[in-house]
Amino acid sequence: MIDLLTEQVIALNDVPDHIPPLRGGKPVHPGTVYLWASKGRGGIKLERAYLGGQLVTSLEAIQRFMERLTARADGPAVAAAQDQARRAAKARKRLAAYGI
Repeated sequence: MIDLLTEQVIALNDVPDHIPPLRGGKPVHPGTVYLWASKGRGGIKLERAYLGGQLVTSLEAIQRFMERLTARADGPAVAAAQDQARRAAKARKRLAAYGI
């Protein structure tokens, strides 16, 4: 789930600006991003939220989405390690916000 207080939120329309060009150097089509957010890819959805009537996601959610897709291809052991690293980073960020 997107944490609107700690993550860098961007409009869904802006996602292609944050992903390297794919097939033949073409940027990701905004319609593809909306499919990732609504139907997902391989059962994995891009996290999104409504903010002021606009669909948004975060740079961190894009990272998690890509990690999950990669983990599915790599296998469960890699997925567990990536998830643990992501949770540890989030915990460090929250502790830092509290000055700990």
